Amino acid sequence: MKGEESLLVKSRDYEISFIKPCTSSRKRLLAEVRLRRGFSPRDLCMILEKARIGGTVKCSEDLGVARIEWKGKTVMVFASGEVSIRRAENKKDAIETANFIKDILLPKS
Repeated sequence: MKGEESLLVKSRDYEISFIKPCTSSRKRLLAEVRLRRGFSPRDLCMILEKARIGGTVKCSEDLGVARIEWKGKTVMVFASGEVSIRRAENKKDAIETANFIKDILLPKS
């Protein structure tokens, strides 16, 4: 598919399966990330509510999803470990955002 790259980043903590243009803003990018593990919906919400992200966090235990508005991006985090980063400025911004989310949810052991 034109404008889409496959499995761009793979680390022990996550992999970015693709980055492609956003449908809402062609000058921005959408990235799909898969963390190495999922979370219970309760744990996901608890971790994100305690983190001082510096943006808006809305979390639904019932749906198992959190929506984070951070630095002009919308980040959807699912209890399954899937993360959708919307409106990233470029590939580097998408990777930095993935690392930011990873550092919150997967603290160094």
